[in-house]
Amino acid sequence: MNDKEIIKELKSVMTGDLEKDTEFLDSIIEKFEGSKEDKDTLYAIGLLISEAVPFAEKEKLVQSFEKEVPRISEELDKIANSIGNGDYDIALSLAEKLIEEGEGYINDGTFKENSKMVFFSFEESMQEVLYRSLHRKERREIYAVPFPYATIYFMYGSVLWNLEEFEEAQTAFEKARKWNPVSASITLQYAETLSINGNISKKKCLKLFNEVFKYTFEPKELAYVYRTLGKFFSENELWKEAYICYNTSLKYDDNSGNAYNELEFIQDESGITENDISFGDEMKFTNNYGISLKPNQKIIKLAVDCGEEAYAEEDFEMAKYFLDIAYNLSPKAEIKNLLDEIEKELNSWLKLNKYRTNLWVVTCRLFDI
Repeated sequence: MNDKEIIKELKSVMTGDLEKDTEFLDSIIEKFEGSKEDKDTLYAIGLLISEAVPFAEKEKLVQSFEKEVPRISEELDKIANSIGNGDYDIALSLAEKLIEEGEGYINDGTFKENSKMVFFSFEESMQEVLYRSLHRKERREIYAVPFPYATIYFMYGSVLWNLEEFEEAQTAFEKARKWNPVSASITLQYAETLSINGNISKKKCLKLFNEVFKYTFEPKELAYVYRTLGKFFSENELWKEAYICYNTSLKYDDNSGNAYNELEFIQDESGITENDISFGDEMKFTNNYGISLKPNQKIIKLAVDCGEEAYAEEDFEMAKYFLDIAYNLSPKAEIKNLLDEIEKELNSWLKLNKYRTNLWVVTCRLFDI
């Protein structure tokens, strides 16, 4: 039997009572869990639970799960430390345990997407806002889960990368990108892995690199994007393009020894220096590759809009979060003035301990959710 047939059979004996049906499905899960032959059955049950459990019930499940966040954060720190120390076998084992735990939440229907809901694992609020902005036609409810799927799969892929298991690393990065499609780090690593495995053309790789500018908002991460592009052009001996990218990266992170070293390498290989790059060269670069050398104005405007909306709602902490993003990309006086006002309000509210976080109000108003 395939999953559709299994679903049909299970529905025929379900009563419509949420509590009884959930107990029934849980008993089936216990019976078949761990059996390779019954993956279709487990998948079907997970799909049924996901569709049957009302959103309010899902919220309760998520809230009850949140107590696990400190433990999981500690596990992620252990993985990061193991990677840093070169203990890849330990990191791999720790990551696999977290992946198994995460897959369990999908199989039992807690975080399984369906026709009404889609789940993501964003690292921070601006990523969620950007995703909503870029996917306004999405009719399903977008829900950010507390389980860090994207981070775990990214770390898992990084371990496999270091072990030179590039095919497996590619699969891990694909899963990380599915959970967080607006992470520059994940997308760039995924593109580079595709390239190593020979699974992407240079043209498509460049297109994927270019896509990242739609959702990169941290200056240091933006610098990383330009350095990655610089590496791409350098490997293809497009020295002037490489120089422009590495030089631009320094506008966002002037403390990168990697960028300075690469600029020196390009100069040694080609003789190109900063004096050889004109404004016309930069314009030609943008026209040829569609890559802007300036911050994304849509991101800045979105951050300002969110910040002002949060400010109007007297959610000063969230207002500061968004406006800090805008100001770091575009240090304009009007943004600084509003940030100064927010700082005064925050200090006052901190004393009274009355400030609150309300991202949902912001996104609902912006995107008519």
